[in-house]
Amino acid sequence: MVISSLDMALQLPDPPESLHFARRRFYDELRRMLDVVRPSKVDPERTSVKFDGSSVEVELVHCEREGWSISATVGERDAIVATWVLVMILLRIVAVGILCWVIAAAVSHGGWWYLLLIPLVPVALVQLVLSCGLLWAWGRELRSAEGHS
Repeated sequence: MVISSLDMALQLPDPPESLHFARRRFYDELRRMLDVVRPSKVDPERTSVKFDGSSVEVELVHCEREGWSISATVGERDAIVATWVLVMILLRIVAVGILCWVIAAAVSHGGWWYLLLIPLVPVALVQLVLSCGLLWAWGRELRSAEGHS
């Protein structure tokens, strides 16, 4: 279900009284911004808000694109904001980098045990190709969405 920007704003629940300081400020500003901007492609049924004693977690999910979401976790001292597509791609690239470093270190130190790592070389190459493919597809999706808001 798509909320039209002309119909209504995305309504996030009222925060509990126990939400204080940075968490309260972030949440109030987010609600104010959503009221002004009125995003038309956010799915209200899959959007979630969670409050606990030390943080507030918000996830806004796109109504048409399955993997598109923006999430934020805000505590008193730190905050994390991420899009899950980018997080998956970056984790994959980091894993490939670590794997390549381990293989290079094993080969440079010599010995027979580095032969055990040789089967991991195709795995690293496949992961690298998949990461590049994901980045390409993500960029293509972003370019195609520019005209579709």
